[in-house]
Amino acid sequence: MFKERPEIAPRLLNFVEDGDLIELGDDDTSGDVRRVAETAARLSAAGLLPQQGAIGVDTTNSAAIQFQMFGAGITYEQLVIVGQDWRLSPAIWGLERMLKQGTFRHCGQPLMAWAAGNAKPEIKGSAVRITKEIAGKAKIDPLMATFNAIMLMLRDPVAAGPQEFEYTGM
Repeated sequence: MFKERPEIAPRLLNFVEDGDLIELGDDDTSGDVRRVAETAARLSAAGLLPQQGAIGVDTTNSAAIQFQMFGAGITYEQLVIVGQDWRLSPAIWGLERMLKQGTFRHCGQPLMAWAAGNAKPEIKGSAVRITKEIAGKAKIDPLMATFNAIMLMLRDPVAAGPQEFEYTGM
């Protein structure tokens, strides 16, 4: 990423230094999805995920994500394909309202503030879309992950149940 996008590399390196972004080596082609699967497995073991519809995945690269998730013990029933583009309109409109009402806040990480600042909403009819194409070379991934999470939360999920859980960090 740093070589491919030299114009944003210094900012990305700052996020790495902050501990908010993990730099993967060029030879670690599955590190991103493996780490997500490991996190999902810890949450599942703690009983914090529902038995169905717990983890949203984008249709892009979903095979690689599914492979890692299944290897970490996440079931097919726990995965949900979350539609992208205009299909995220409920989350985008909803998040805007929640921010205005003060019922939602991000954690204040510079990475998230940067990603949200890179988003360029495009309204078509009653739909709104935020896409990488519109954002250009800027990154919006953390914001898109938030929209995906909101789409799952709209389903009003219930965790499987409390388990003894000890957080060991990333």
